[in-house]
Amino acid sequence: GRPDHVGGTGMTAERLDARLIRYAIGNALATVAEWGALIGLLVHVFERNGPEAVGIASFTAILPYVFLAPFTARVAERRPAASVRVGGMLGQAIGFGTAAASVVFDWPIWVGILGTAIGFTAATLLRPASAVLLPAIVRSSRELTTANVWVGYGDTAALLLGPLLTTFFLAIQGPAASLGACAVMSLVAAALTMPFVRNGPAPAVQDDGTDGGSAWRSVTGPLVDVLSVVRRPTVRAVL
Repeated sequence: GRPDHVGGTGMTAERLDARLIRYAIGNALATVAEWGALIGLLVHVFERNGPEAVGIASFTAILPYVFLAPFTARVAERRPAASVRVGGMLGQAIGFGTAAASVVFDWPIWVGILGTAIGFTAATLLRPASAVLLPAIVRSSRELTTANVWVGYGDTAALLLGPLLTTFFLAIQGPAASLGACAVMSLVAAALTMPFVRNGPAPAVQDDGTDGGSAWRSVTGPLVDVLSVVRRPTVRAVL
């Protein structure tokens, strides 16, 4: 819609169109699932193995998230950002769904931890891809600002809604329901993001495919880049 004038100041307030509302909802659902799944897993681990196992499970599930983020962040430069986001959300759904299945079928605890770790690792794709995709699908700088505000609202609300919804599902059916709900929310988020795959921006860096070494460089390149950055003393201090 057209910008609406606010008061007599000459400033304008621009509403988000349906595409960006869909984008913001999908982002919020994926973030809620991210925060909720860990709680569902830890409740399951506590019920099965007690508090000591909870600490180990928490550390193990989040460890790939922390250490793989610098590498997965580069994927959005080499692949279409919308496809990366959809892939990350589907990865969340697969990981959290695996954790839910491990509860339902009474599989070993490590299966649920592994599934949650996969979901968390997939989640590291979402924010870098969003930084590339969102500016490409807006129509103006003001709309970009508005969209960023709404996405920020969704991320902040997820800090509350994730644990709150998890508590609700835990009260109804236990950890299986909470983890399953997180998987479903991730699937819905992927479905809401899917339309952007056709109209999203091209990757910033593309492999030319002229030699067999390009695939190897696509794997080792992020590692080399991260190591070169970490060598800087100021960056090490920030880290």
